[in-house]
Amino acid sequence: MEFIENVDVKSCKWLIDQIKEDSDFLSSCVVAGEFDNYKKTGVLKTLFNLIKSGGSAKTKYVKKDSSGILRDYGGGVQSLPSKIRGLICKHMTDVDMQNCQPSILNNLCKKHDIAANYLNEYVTNRDKIFEKYGKTIKQEVIRSMNKSTHIKAVGWLDAFDKEMKRIQKELVALPEYQVHLDMAKQKTGNVNGRFMAYLATSYEVKILHEVIAAPKVQIGVLMFDGFMFYGERPENYLTYLSDLVKTNLGMDIVWTYKDHDSTLKVPDDYNPSMEKDPETIFSDMAEEFEKNHCLIREEGVYVRHGINKTSMLSYKQLTDSYRHMVAGYKKTLGGDIPINFIKKWADNNPTIRMYRTLGVYPNPDLCPPDCFNMWTDFIITQHDNYTKNDKAIERFIDLVDILSGHQEQTREYMLDWIAHMFQYPEQKTTMPTIVSAEGAGKGTLMDILTGMMGQNKVYQTTTPSREVFGNFNGPMSDAFLVNLNEVSASEMKGSSGKLKALITDNQITINEKGVKQVQITSYAKFIVTTNNDEAIKPSRGDRRNIMMYAADDLIKVGMNDAHIATASEKIKALREIIDSKDSLRSIYDYLMEREGLDGFGSKPPPLTQFQEEQQLLTLSAIEVWVKDWVVSQEGAEVTMTSAKCFETFMAWTKTNMPEYSCTSMQFGVRLTRLKIKGVTSIRNRTTDRVFNINDIFEHFGMCRD
Repeated sequence: MEFIENVDVKSCKWLIDQIKEDSDFLSSCVVAGEFDNYKKTGVLKTLFNLIKSGGSAKTKYVKKDSSGILRDYGGGVQSLPSKIRGLICKHMTDVDMQNCQPSILNNLCKKHDIAANYLNEYVTNRDKIFEKYGKTIKQEVIRSMNKSTHIKAVGWLDAFDKEMKRIQKELVALPEYQVHLDMAKQKTGNVNGRFMAYLATSYEVKILHEVIAAPKVQIGVLMFDGFMFYGERPENYLTYLSDLVKTNLGMDIVWTYKDHDSTLKVPDDYNPSMEKDPETIFSDMAEEFEKNHCLIREEGVYVRHGINKTSMLSYKQLTDSYRHMVAGYKKTLGGDIPINFIKKWADNNPTIRMYRTLGVYPNPDLCPPDCFNMWTDFIITQHDNYTKNDKAIERFIDLVDILSGHQEQTREYMLDWIAHMFQYPEQKTTMPTIVSAEGAGKGTLMDILTGMMGQNKVYQTTTPSREVFGNFNGPMSDAFLVNLNEVSASEMKGSSGKLKALITDNQITINEKGVKQVQITSYAKFIVTTNNDEAIKPSRGDRRNIMMYAADDLIKVGMNDAHIATASEKIKALREIIDSKDSLRSIYDYLMEREGLDGFGSKPPPLTQFQEEQQLLTLSAIEVWVKDWVVSQEGAEVTMTSAKCFETFMAWTKTNMPEYSCTSMQFGVRLTRLKIKGVTSIRNRTTDRVFNINDIFEHFGMCRD
């Protein structure tokens, strides 16, 4: 995961000068509660790197294990003391989770009905507890959470610690957290305490991922249990974050803004020494800047691109984001005046990196030479050195089999559909719909695909009318797999035409807030996952898409103990896949090796029993009769008088729809208006009806044996 960290270069230079001149300066920048082991060489290296990048450094955040904090191991802003961050990042807004890990554990206790009176009191009334016992109790609370043995305490803290030790034991015993327990057992001693730290941190990362994926602000720096973003504080943004986490993860998390530490100030008369002339400085900065930025001429927008994320910026957004960058100083009689890099780069710059238009071309050979290709490779391809895990492949196939309702044809089609996405990303294909009860494994499949493709390539939405083909569809510029997740029937009403166009066409209009409307090429694939079998109604005779109803192998609610135990084991094994790069790469290679997928996009999917039933629900009584009656017919064609048709229909209704009634005239008009392919009229004295059997089969998407 990468972010562009924009900092004030002049402030970085001043800090370097202070650290070099004053041996005590760095230690004075460390405040209580921070690490006390900031190394002079490490801080200086970070500041030098930030200056070298022209104040716009690309910083990578990684996890050392499946539940680890997203850390900047490359030496970015995150690794600096708060006083230094407050100086060089004062143009950013700092936001974090209030009382992060205690709040997460309190939510988990509520989820599993674990009594946690003292923990809940601490989370909901922390300020009152601080008033009564002092703020130092914060460190003791964290120590109690992350220590297996009892801490020496009295009064409220002693009661809290006893409760925490009980909570540890109850959470450790839950099968769904086995992966965190296994990690904790890798080291001797303090197993339960280490388990709690891993568990809380894993949810901390999940929460951050949800925020990062939400296109609301431009994030610049990740700060453990929070982040910094560019610009001022948006209205109701903290409430938006709380609602987002509640909706997606079911957790009540309070967010808060943090004021930057403003202790350090660069003197007004400070003029850093410049070793290069301004033009050379600008040229060097522009070369580095254009590795990740360019101008799109026809659309009048700027593009910022990283390894896994591409953003479009207006001129104002560009200049606001990088207004702090200084390309040297112009000497005047009144003193040195800083040269604004971004204005110089964007205005009257004959050498600016520029393209005529932009698009998403997985196959670069299809991309015109004057078009900027927004495509980025699947993130799992970066994981080269790995150990093949055949068991993970088997578990993945089993998951697809479960979601296919244990129907062999459907399972093989879905495996081909997934493989086709990776092998032929530039080819359009069908839209599968997976319907199931809660907990059947739909989310697990999406997590696995996200792990292989990358967070920004998979876009999940419950409101496609706004976020896919509406006015807030900015994330669609990066989206490769779009998951319409738990969409409602009301949400999809009137949208079928727009959705059908997106499934088949390779053009999409992007409406990014604050940016001119842009039309780009897109090869996005679509999949529906829902608990509502009425959300997506199949059209009559639709053989372009496939609908399936998942089996209940992974469902726990309402099941007996033996089923729950088996389901828990399967879920645990599947979650291990998500947390393992080796497993994900093994599945990716398996999919890339599936054969016979050239032209798969034009191959009709199998008609599932569930889909047939859903289609039947959309048919009128007369259509159901024609469909049912024609199956029993032999030969190529049947001719009947209108009177005989009506007689045959009414006889059928007595058995199949006894409450249905209509007159002969109503029947005739309705049959004509339905325009069923293969049903025609012959105008004679009796007005005969002709039924072409093969055409009727084709009309209803049936296959004649």
